[in-house]
Amino acid sequence: MRIIKYFTIILIFAFNSLSFGQEKEILADINGDKIYLDEFQNKFLGSLSEEKSIEDITITDLKEYLDLLIKFTLKVKDGRSRGLLNSADIQEDIESFKKKFILSFYIDKKILNPYLQQVYERRKYEYRASHILINLPVNPQQEDSIRAYEKFYKILNRLNQGEDFVQVALEMSDDPSVYMNKGDVYYFTSGRLVPEFEDAVYSMEVGEINQTPVRTIFGLHIIKVTDKRPRVEAVRAAHIFIKNDLDSTGEIKDSLKTANFVLNILEKLKNGEEFSTLAKEFSDDIATASRGGEFGFITRGQLIPALDSVIFNLKAGEISKPIKTQGGWHILKVYEIKPLEDSEAEKEELKNEIKRGYYYKSLLTNFYNNSKEKYRFQINDDNINFLLTKFDTSVAFSRYNLDSIFKKSELNFELASFTGGAVTVNDFIDNIKQNRDYSYYKPTKTNIINIITEIATNEIIYLSALSDNIESDDEYRNMLENYENGLIVFKIDQQELMPKVKITEKDIENYYEENIEKFKISDDKGERYKSLDEVKPEINNILLNTKYKEVENQYIGKLKSKYEVTVYEEKLNKVLENLKQYNEEQ
Repeated sequence: MRIIKYFTIILIFAFNSLSFGQEKEILADINGDKIYLDEFQNKFLGSLSEEKSIEDITITDLKEYLDLLIKFTLKVKDGRSRGLLNSADIQEDIESFKKKFILSFYIDKKILNPYLQQVYERRKYEYRASHILINLPVNPQQEDSIRAYEKFYKILNRLNQGEDFVQVALEMSDDPSVYMNKGDVYYFTSGRLVPEFEDAVYSMEVGEINQTPVRTIFGLHIIKVTDKRPRVEAVRAAHIFIKNDLDSTGEIKDSLKTANFVLNILEKLKNGEEFSTLAKEFSDDIATASRGGEFGFITRGQLIPALDSVIFNLKAGEISKPIKTQGGWHILKVYEIKPLEDSEAEKEELKNEIKRGYYYKSLLTNFYNNSKEKYRFQINDDNINFLLTKFDTSVAFSRYNLDSIFKKSELNFELASFTGGAVTVNDFIDNIKQNRDYSYYKPTKTNIINIITEIATNEIIYLSALSDNIESDDEYRNMLENYENGLIVFKIDQQELMPKVKITEKDIENYYEENIEKFKISDDKGERYKSLDEVKPEINNILLNTKYKEVENQYIGKLKSKYEVTVYEEKLNKVLENLKQYNEEQ
């Protein structure tokens, strides 16, 4: 119950980073440990469940959350002063956490964060580019490479002589979509395309064609940058759509008549008639006509390029010329342009998106490979072959009793080595048992080597992090301290407070008799009261929570007499105002 609350607080302390400004007003002071107003806002906002909206927040909610933070802080102060952090169980937990956390923290620090910053800066712009693809396999034969590079320079020479890029693309590109898009990749921003292509485009100017091949997994590319512009988040737009008048065979009957009708609508708009009124009267788009033609907010790429390219070129309040598409004619209007947000929330969303992307995975793979090379990672093939003799390659690891198939003397056999360590048979067994994914693997040589390599790589990254003195990093130390605080509070709750919470059968019976009306129900048997046996678990939980609070309040009361606590509750009104303002901005 409350354990979950406390660990939620830990995560909020560590990870929540929305900012309401730099003002450092003190909301509470717990014997020198301060809770600042802006930090409290951030933590409270991060603690809200999906069901709770900011509009529903009251001062009572804020007081209860502040009380929770104060109790948490008091418990931490008490636990640290009594040396609970040095207890064997907490130290064991901390060491396990550090081993796992250092890996993710270090990788974020070395790989993710620099790349995130690059992507974030690049995403302030979007590019439009066209390309010509020359096929070249990932692992080509020599003659394939020679042929591809010769073709690249022949095409490049034609382009440098002034031939039209589109015509050359249609004639020479190996991209199967060239007949539809004429080589146009359209608008994109960072993280959308393969990294080598993106890097090339972001290093070029509009109108420029790369003079050396851009190599990707698809082959060689000749790229022409056709546009660059600052990105916007979205535009609120509308259209009036007049569909083509078709005959029974699906052919357009009178295109000139339709075009003149559209021009007549445009003339009405120029004369000051309302766009929304004309859309409702004339637009053939059933989905938007009733809303005055409004799409709502549109992000780049949601509409077909013929409309998308125009909408994102219009200014707020501007109306387009008629645009012909396969289905008919469109007149577009942009009502509002939403600028690109510069927020920590967007960075967090971008971080998750990056981790799923090809570019980040390739950076991570390179980092792993370089680290293994630096630490001289080597597989011991003889001992791998020995390991294989213990298994049937058609039976998954989960079917084996791994503790019984090796002699004690065999557990220290080294399956792989690296500077500063090794992966032994014992390490291999432990990882199989701890990692559920591994347990489903079959013990083929390839799978075994992959598992050993992954184990070794984690150890190597850990050693690399320690050699880079990652434990002295302020952010790391803060995260670790938050985790330690959570363990201290958990230990106090579970080992000192909860044992004092005693619920007897008599307590349950008394509660049932005093609150019998709460258990009145109507079912197929008619109106009745639930029996004591039916509600025992529910009552037990209610009483556990109530008595825990009594025990906790007694404990906190003693701590408040030991540690001075000053609370500026009047400032919670400012918190409430700030949260409401934040909600309106969102």
